[in-house]
Amino acid sequence: MNRVLKFFLFALFILPYLPLKAQTYEERYNECSQALENITREDTIYMYKVLERDKCLIGAPAPDFTRKAMQGQSIQLSKLKGQVVVLNFWSTGCIPCIEEISTLNRLVKQYAKKNVAFISVTPNNAKTLKAFFVKHPFHFTTIPESDDLRKNVFKLPSVIPYTVVIDTKGKISKLWFGNLGSDTFKFYQEAIKDALSK
Repeated sequence: MNRVLKFFLFALFILPYLPLKAQTYEERYNECSQALENITREDTIYMYKVLERDKCLIGAPAPDFTRKAMQGQSIQLSKLKGQVVVLNFWSTGCIPCIEEISTLNRLVKQYAKKNVAFISVTPNNAKTLKAFFVKHPFHFTTIPESDDLRKNVFKLPSVIPYTVVIDTKGKISKLWFGNLGSDTFKFYQEAIKDALSK
């Protein structure tokens, strides 16, 4: 049997079963961020390139973190495997964030008996949030004073709201930023349905 045929048979029947080293989130992020090389935030195509990077990150393992929620429980992302996780990065001073809260609350109600965890991450402290929630109740589990999760763990730009949907296997299923207005509810529904099916 000649060498070329042996290689072909190896590639066809054996290679698919060999264990591959899984990429970490950071490795995938660095690879996907090549689209942003030599581009500054002031460039008109910057946000389009961010969208490209976000699309490239789909399928990457979500970076793990542990934080204490305002509601008192400790949240470790890796322990939520088996559930879809919707992470919403926002702040009380962000008007588009505030405008989508009622829609996000509808999603929490719709998926109350489903395998979905809704977590919001904000730089605001607990005192500010308690006062804010009197006027704007937000039914996500909220992690206060954690802008480092956006900036250093997920490495997302400063634009908010920014949402990350993680599938039941702990992998990134969808990322997007901004308030989608009247399309918000349907967009989230489709993103959650897609993540639940993986």
